[in-house]
Amino acid sequence: MNNENWLGAKQLSLATSLRLLSTASLVICGVVFVLPPALYFEWAMDVDARTLRTEALLNAQSVLALSTQQPDSWSTDLSLLQELFSSENDVDDDEERRSVFSASGQLLLEQSAQELDAPRLTELVLIGDPESPIGSVAVTRSVRHVWLESASVAVGSLVFSGLLLWFMRGVLLSALRQAIEKLQEEKERALITLRSIGDAVITTDSEMRVQYLNPVAESLTGWTTEEAQGLLMDEVFFIVQEESRAPAVNPIKECLQSLQIVEMENHTVLVRRGDGQEFHIEDSAAPILHSDGRAIGAVMVFHDVTERKASQQQLKHTAFHDTLTGLPNRQLFRNRILTATEASRADGTITAVLFLDLDRFKGINDSLGHSVGDELLILVAKRLRQCVRESDTVARMGGDEFTAVLGGIHSVDNVRLIGEKMLASLANPFHIEGQHLRISTSIGVSLFPQDADNLEDLLKLADSAMYQAKDSGRNNVQFYTPDLNTRATEKLQLEYALHTALENNEYALVYQPKLDLTTGKILGVEALLRWVSPERGIVMPGDFIDRLEETGRIVQVGLWVLKTAIQQAKHWLDAGCPKVVSVNVSAYQLRQSGLVADIAGMLDAASLPAKWLQIELTESLLMNDADRSDFLFADLLGIGVGIALDDFGTGYSSLGYLRKFPIQELKIDRSFVTDIDSSETAERVVKTVVELGQALNMYVTAEGVETAEQLLRLRAMGCDAVQGFHLARPMDSEALDVWLTEFQPSADISFEI
Repeated sequence: MNNENWLGAKQLSLATSLRLLSTASLVICGVVFVLPPALYFEWAMDVDARTLRTEALLNAQSVLALSTQQPDSWSTDLSLLQELFSSENDVDDDEERRSVFSASGQLLLEQSAQELDAPRLTELVLIGDPESPIGSVAVTRSVRHVWLESASVAVGSLVFSGLLLWFMRGVLLSALRQAIEKLQEEKERALITLRSIGDAVITTDSEMRVQYLNPVAESLTGWTTEEAQGLLMDEVFFIVQEESRAPAVNPIKECLQSLQIVEMENHTVLVRRGDGQEFHIEDSAAPILHSDGRAIGAVMVFHDVTERKASQQQLKHTAFHDTLTGLPNRQLFRNRILTATEASRADGTITAVLFLDLDRFKGINDSLGHSVGDELLILVAKRLRQCVRESDTVARMGGDEFTAVLGGIHSVDNVRLIGEKMLASLANPFHIEGQHLRISTSIGVSLFPQDADNLEDLLKLADSAMYQAKDSGRNNVQFYTPDLNTRATEKLQLEYALHTALENNEYALVYQPKLDLTTGKILGVEALLRWVSPERGIVMPGDFIDRLEETGRIVQVGLWVLKTAIQQAKHWLDAGCPKVVSVNVSAYQLRQSGLVADIAGMLDAASLPAKWLQIELTESLLMNDADRSDFLFADLLGIGVGIALDDFGTGYSSLGYLRKFPIQELKIDRSFVTDIDSSETAERVVKTVVELGQALNMYVTAEGVETAEQLLRLRAMGCDAVQGFHLARPMDSEALDVWLTEFQPSADISFEI
């Protein structure tokens, strides 16, 4: 029974009680009014009757005694009877009359002839043997006083019953009316509460017949209270199990049977009447028990959790899937590998793990923007899914790395065919935002159980095979082979050593001077990084820079290089031999939004004017993200730092971009300088670059000068400066200081002073 019905029943009960109490008060007051005078009247009449009988008996005995003494004259000599009654009775004649009758009923004597007030009471007693009496004595008394006294009692009873009626109706009934009014208020409050709460409420009787639905329940079930009242709960509240779609057990039925609170089954779906819309619901049903413990009804409270369940499912999907491509993520992929290997272990088949890394994806992402890169990843994911079976899994591990697990494989050739299918699919151009993009991938494969029998090793070996695919020219499939372990081990050892190199102060800077071909002076140096490893000795940048970039530690190392170079430039400035120090900056460093602020902070900390620092950027790096480079150049110029374009000639910059960017120096790539004596093409390229620099008012420096002939030819072309082994090899700052004190320009070159 719900609160509304319970309050209504209670209100009806109180109203009935009010009517009964009103009737009872009238009855009680009537009884109080009638009973005392009636009882008094009966009692007084009984007293008078007993008194009369006693007097009659006494008078009869006296007459009997007289008749015994004077048997012949007692009935004729009336004076004797008169004397007898006068001596033995002391009663007021107005109240009582005594009469003596003969055996034949003849009045012999009447002591008082005066008429008594009505009403009257008479007692007749026989004289002598009842079988043969000699006469009788009658005593008559007026009982008017009894009526008068009873009337007085009745008046008192009337007053008392009136007071009692006033009390009962005026006090008790008033209190009862107040209780009814209060109950009515509670009923209204309960109705408002039931109608306003966010949960749905349905109540039934003990037979599961619906009594009430609040508005939320009406909305969810499609039934109104008026329509549903009296119907069985199963007709109004139709629920099914989410997975099987079988009808679910109604919790009302269970709670009425067990007389306990019953939780609704998990994954319960309510089907609404009419449109068939479904709602996921949760909550419980509870029995309503009488004071004697029997069930008189049940109440069910439930709420719609459809949105929450959808959110939970979305969260679950998000937890195990990549948000960009919708593919399984790393965690789900690992679970799929475990499932596939267990199946292979059971049926003797092969499970293949493929590790894919898109080739040169960063160039597309950096040059065309992340939106294009993201769209490309989405399209790549779709193509990869189309290359595998329904039972296989393609996942995204992060960035441009994808993985696949192929279970139930009977031949390694099948794995190769799928890998080649992936290569062919990705080789087709992608059409994104009006551009035709081509991309390839490098695929590494490990097999279960041939290569490894556990998840971690399978992933590690597939990763090693993928790097072998990249080393083999990219865009190919490589299966793991045992000799990859050695390279993988070396790679891990290198990564670990690089991880601690900065903390262990194993990095050092060397400086290669630049010679101004006009003045013959050393105007600047290029700072070059070296790794002085305790195990490997001096390691050149080409052997470890890539690993620093792959692990992301290039950012910290790059900041160390900048800080160290700035401090050295400040030392030379204070020593009276100032030099511009050029520092190469990697693409990873450029992506850090605070790079220019870091440089400015280092310059301020060292008190070094910004003009003594130059940042070198490669041509390809400049063009991969022209918009970012534009902002970067503006910020660098804002703090006064110079900018040089390194390795010029190897990229694809246009004249328009060169004019746009505020570059002060062009550095000709060493590959052209090396061939300047033997290749006319190289010579023309160098000459063109020099002329381009002059036209754009840029300082031109040639790198990799190793012979005097190259130096003379470059000077003849109008090149501004050179650096290379012919001038000096890179050296540490102390050796450079010594070298500068001993440096003399070549005697076969004349310089303007």
